[in-house]
Amino acid sequence: MLCLCGVMEKLIIKLYSNLDNDIRKVFDPGKVLDLPKKVLYVDNAEQLNSILSSKRLSLLIDLKKPVSVSSISKKTGRKQEAISRDATILEQAGLITKTKKGRQTFLKTRVKKIEIDLS
Repeated sequence: MLCLCGVMEKLIIKLYSNLDNDIRKVFDPGKVLDLPKKVLYVDNAEQLNSILSSKRLSLLIDLKKPVSVSSISKKTGRKQEAISRDATILEQAGLITKTKKGRQTFLKTRVKKIEIDLS
């Protein structure tokens, strides 16, 4: 899995895609390509689900502005530990940021749109 991270307007998730093929296209002197800058490559649907399960996707949608783990727990009825575990996975994939303020951890999304490319 590869994530090219930064502040993202849109993240493209390439499922079943070959990173090597995309790299070859970039260096082909006869082609001008408009490749996306932020891409997450996943090998299969299980790997995609391990990153974006339904609960993590719901969490991601709720993070348009910084929100504390404790307030998400109160809102959703989920345990803080479960939210923290999901947040760590989303952070490792480059989809959110975590910021500590005192004893609280605040989460915020780094993406506005997610597109899944099945080619």
